[in-house]
Amino acid sequence: MWQEFHSLRIKKKLPTLWKALLNDLNIEHEEEEEVFLFQYLLEQIFRQLMHEMMDKDMPAQVQLSKDVTMDKNEEQALRYCSGYIPAKLLKRYKCLKNNQTAAAFVKVLESWGENSVEDAPTFVAYTKVWLEKQNRGGLFVVKDNVYLFFKAMELIVRASLQQDNIALFQHLNVQIGLLNNICESGEVTQKWELISKPLTLERREKLFQEVVKNFLKMRCEAFVKVYIM
Repeated sequence: MWQEFHSLRIKKKLPTLWKALLNDLNIEHEEEEEVFLFQYLLEQIFRQLMHEMMDKDMPAQVQLSKDVTMDKNEEQALRYCSGYIPAKLLKRYKCLKNNQTAAAFVKVLESWGENSVEDAPTFVAYTKVWLEKQNRGGLFVVKDNVYLFFKAMELIVRASLQQDNIALFQHLNVQIGLLNNICESGEVTQKWELISKPLTLERREKLFQEVVKNFLKMRCEAFVKVYIM
């Protein structure tokens, strides 16, 4: 459903109707402000409709637990795993020759990697301790802001994949439920915008879906293995 929403809001018809509304109301506006306000209002309206629909129908989301934390070892493991997804997508998109969208994705994904894990220390430098010991030049080490994007998603996944939700999994596609939770997160959206700025809105949404789906596939497979054990 979220994918359909993102496809809808990048079509030309809705922005045209929005501009016509502003003109009819005699509201002065700058083009950049107009775009941001339109996208914000559209998303808020859709979220409200989703919530009202979910109150009537079966929950389409996995309930979140508020008590979720990660220790330093878990954060270091996440930093390592975070590099797997851009590395995988880069390999795929580099094979698509003469494709402008793929070329744009490659440029952004390459910008996610650090040239060296020996850069100046930051407040999340502790997450690279293990990588600094293991990396011999073959690992894709993500930048801090990219890691924080993946951490925001990881906290949502951890909050969702709790023992209390096991019964709900029997009636719900877990990946869809997690995807809805992630798409509704303002923190995830904010962090995504920081690392996908060069892309057009349409390409940004498309790459977001690819990154999130690959991340959820990896996390759900790990969860199932642990649950079976």
